[in-house]
Amino acid sequence: MKKLGIGLAGVGRMGRIHAVDLVSRCARAGLACVYDADAERAAALATQLDVPVAATFDELLERSEAVAIATPTGTHAELTVAATKAGLPVFCEKPISLDRGTTVATLTAVEAAGIPFQVGFHRRFDPDWVAAADRISAGELGDVTLFRTSLRDMNPPDPAYLAGSGGFFVDVTVHDLDVARWLVGEVVEVSAHGTASDPAFSEIGDIDTAVVVLRFASGALGVIDTPAGPATATSAPPR
Repeated sequence: MKKLGIGLAGVGRMGRIHAVDLVSRCARAGLACVYDADAERAAALATQLDVPVAATFDELLERSEAVAIATPTGTHAELTVAATKAGLPVFCEKPISLDRGTTVATLTAVEAAGIPFQVGFHRRFDPDWVAAADRISAGELGDVTLFRTSLRDMNPPDPAYLAGSGGFFVDVTVHDLDVARWLVGEVVEVSAHGTASDPAFSEIGDIDTAVVVLRFASGALGVIDTPAGPATATSAPPR
């Protein structure tokens, strides 16, 4: 079976993960080429993985059958729209934008183009999470009265990375907030507390540990705890 050739834009923290997965772990898709604003970084990864490198995003579009966007958050919307105009399916890391108006405009462009579009909430496509969602939806587990999730990264995100990605809640906790709405329903009330155990996070005005309490429209409650580093007393599924 011919693999779908995916062009990867952005070879930083998440981009490198996607690149390795496309080269070695995906049966139905492969890495067609890579592009990054840092040409030397893109060339180094292309050499390491033995794949072509594109000099511009337009060249990436020309050499690809679909596009994966893992560039800095501020570029997601612009690159997504460019890819849709080229008629290519798009996977875009979350968030689409830190601005709601830009996000809505991007989704409008995607819908008008009629192309497949996926944002990086990967849990919705994980078989174990999907099985749980199906059982809840079918009523097999009864009514949900308390939702509890814990997120642990293998390593804390680089503070410099979070400074441009929207911060801890937008970049990390957002996965659990998405799952909460998916599994339980609409959230009507949120309260959160955060702290920075690492001074590097305090210096950029962010946090690395948080507890979030949710109230759902159904009356159910939710608790999300998200230390940025590995678990010490509890364990949780990987992001």
